Amino acid sequence: MRLSVFLIAVLLLLTSCSAGSTSRVAPGVSSGPDTQSAAAESKAVAAELESRAWLGMTDGGRYDESWGRAASMFRAAVTEEQWRSAMDSVRAPLGPVITRTLKAADYSRAIPGAPDGDYVTVTYATAFGQKEAAVETVVMTIDRGKWRVAGYFIR
Repeated sequence: MRLSVFLIAVLLLLTSCSAGSTSRVAPGVSSGPDTQSAAAESKAVAAELESRAWLGMTDGGRYDESWGRAASMFRAAVTEEQWRSAMDSVRAPLGPVITRTLKAADYSRAIPGAPDGDYVTVTYATAFGQKEAAVETVVMTIDRGKWRVAGYFIR
């Protein structure tokens, strides 16, 4: 339990976006005035697609594989064993995903507690078999030339 709280605290630090981020929202969701550049939109789309692929690994219980495909900063903060243990105790009890709907994909050049870079915070409204209404947040960053997960949080 202590490890789960530590893991969530570490990952929570990575999920907060700074002011000045741009956002891609799900179809039909109003995002206010369109101030997002085409480049930021393209990054948000690419990161969101990769976040779905990564979530598919966690949905399938392939926690070791999801850890291996995560960003270096993620793997430096959490060992593979800690990740597996945390997912076994936090994610697995939620059961299978029933629905997962994109709420937003926010692009930013900086997030608290991490070096400046390209970040997209992807937020999903998710229903699990054992939890009807949850919010999943996946923080993506460019690492080793690809969008990779830098943080994952379920509320």
